[in-house]
Amino acid sequence: MISNMSGTNVKISEETRRKLEALQAHARLRSGKRVTKRSIVEELVERAYEKDEPFILLKASKFPLADKVRKLILQAPFDWGG
Repeated sequence: MISNMSGTNVKISEETRRKLEALQAHARLRSGKRVTKRSIVEELVERAYEKDEPFILLKASKFPLADKVRKLILQAPFDWGG
């Protein structure tokens, strides 16, 4: 869990806000405890950070990528800065 509490605002789309609220409601139903949006976002960030695979922040293409392009993307170096 992240212990350094700083106040950062992040603008998200209305659709993403609804999804986050749905996750929050689902987590509350499963745990029986209050779950904050902040704790959900922190958990998602931690999971993405710890995962061995690169976390790509690009939306899927409307058209399939050519095999050559896909291979180039997957072979690109990935540096977490650590």
